[in-house]
Amino acid sequence: MEDHNEITGFSSWLISSGEGVIYLEGVPTAEERAKNLQRTAEIRKTWKPDDEAIDIYKRMKLLEGKQITIQLWDNLMELCPDEGPFPFLCEVINVFIKRVESEGKEFEQLFVEFKNPVVIDNGNKGDNPIFESNLNSPKETFIYNCSRFYFVSCLN
Repeated sequence: MEDHNEITGFSSWLISSGEGVIYLEGVPTAEERAKNLQRTAEIRKTWKPDDEAIDIYKRMKLLEGKQITIQLWDNLMELCPDEGPFPFLCEVINVFIKRVESEGKEFEQLFVEFKNPVVIDNGNKGDNPIFESNLNSPKETFIYNCSRFYFVSCLN
């Protein structure tokens, strides 16, 4: 397996939202909204990690014990990349898949356990106050669902 310094594509672990499509502009008709909700419900019935998701898991496993930089996912980052949450530096302890419940159904999800996180102010206008407040807790390790990641970069 080739060594990757940066891993992206974590959206392949993102379970389709029960809300359906996010509308950035305009208001959908009741019929359009109903169709989108039905289509999303059908996708959710059969959702499972695809080949890209499994490849990300295998590459992430190689990072156990290493220092990495992680940036949490934010859907608006695609539109406003300079307003996304700050990345953080940490040491990976464990990468694992576990089943989680969402809206009455169980799905496999990729998780990473890490320690010693340090937020990196990269000059973005955004920050991540929820994550930063968790950093001030007395926890020794943190576990996050990787579907929330934007990128992971290995530092060693």
